[in-house]
Amino acid sequence: MNKSMIFKAMAIVIALTACTALAACSDDNDDPDVPEQKGYKSIIADYSLTVSDDYLAIYDLVADYSFDDEHHSESINTTTWTVNKTFTSNQPKHFTCVVTATPKANLPEYAADAKIILWQKHSLNVNGVYANGITSILKSVSNENTASFSGDDLAKIVSRGPRTLFSLDYTRK
Repeated sequence: MNKSMIFKAMAIVIALTACTALAACSDDNDDPDVPEQKGYKSIIADYSLTVSDDYLAIYDLVADYSFDDEHHSESINTTTWTVNKTFTSNQPKHFTCVVTATPKANLPEYAADAKIILWQKHSLNVNGVYANGITSILKSVSNENTASFSGDDLAKIVSRGPRTLFSLDYTRK
């Protein structure tokens, strides 16, 4: 009789352990900090460029960017340029952005000892936003560059021709 009581007690312990294990494996995902794995509610692309006044005086700036097959080209005529695009449907997989600086045909006059500063700062960000509001950084690039020279060196600098200020080519999985 002792053996059957031990057997019953062990059976009850095993049954309770199995029930506890099954309850822990439930499909309950109410934790707001856990992103849904079904995909993004939206994709946000932010591109920005800030340049010095000398950049605008010496170079024509053109931004060429695309989201999959949607292509854009813009002349940049101010010291700050931004693009902020949110996609809720038809979310693109491929993002590009290239800004090119081409020397102007009519360069401004600078005194030989004038200090010319070519400064630029850019940032490019692509983020995915889940239905629960959590944002996931998909791609983030930023940089800042400064070059300074005298008015005497202007002809030498612009004789190098067009220059790429920055380039982004990103494909999300």
